[in-house]
Amino acid sequence: MIDWLPRRANGPYRALFRTCLAESMTYRTTNLIWVVQGVLPPLFAIVAWLAIYGGRETVGGFTRGEMITYYLVIAFAWYVIGGRINFQIARAIKDGSLAHQLLKPYAALAPQVLGEQCWKLINLVLALPLYLVLVIYFRHDLHLALSAPRVALAAISTLAGAAIFIELEIILGVVAFWTTNTGNLFEIYDLLLILASGELVPLSLFPNWLLGPLNLLPFRYTFSFPVEVFLGKLDPGQTALGLLGQGGWLVGLGALARVLWARGLRRYSAVGM
Repeated sequence: MIDWLPRRANGPYRALFRTCLAESMTYRTTNLIWVVQGVLPPLFAIVAWLAIYGGRETVGGFTRGEMITYYLVIAFAWYVIGGRINFQIARAIKDGSLAHQLLKPYAALAPQVLGEQCWKLINLVLALPLYLVLVIYFRHDLHLALSAPRVALAAISTLAGAAIFIELEIILGVVAFWTTNTGNLFEIYDLLLILASGELVPLSLFPNWLLGPLNLLPFRYTFSFPVEVFLGKLDPGQTALGLLGQGGWLVGLGALARVLWARGLRRYSAVGM
């Protein structure tokens, strides 16, 4: 059976990576527009929070410097964790291009997953000068006491968050096997993601009655948890528990994605192939 994840990195995947990288560099003007659009939200968020702080030292347990760092790190982390893979998967199912991908010598969804990573890589390179300007401008507010163990844990949790994000995107994308109207579902998902992942505001600012249910969802483990680890907002016990939570969601969402993919593929083959 054709799987949706690669079994090993080999020639076809290297060739696909080069192709995706070349395609990502084709539309330079579009990439520059996306870079500006990516930098503006964290910048506006920082400006808004600075107005909220006024003369106060902390808000919701975050100092002024920690809040600025939070949004800068979230913005940077998006290029590792984020993306819009679900739309690409749904489009491939709807327009029939998935049928051609099933015949290729690599995993069927590799063009969507790997293509998004290449696009983010190109845009990250283009965005780095702008983020460097922000870091220099706010340098007096950034006070991070980083240690090698914390950086290592943050890197591990970031990669796990990226994997969880990809699994969520695949699960949403393959819904297109059963319905052609995925737009509303994706909009609800995007809204829930930005609220529950900590992209909009740190989750610690939510009231306890809402924070409890949000912590039961997988979204916190995509963005919020890795940033919390990086900023040192968690003690060792909370970090260990969070890493276990990431592992549990990786296994559970991965199993669900495989089941939906297998069933959807049977339906797809029966209808159009």
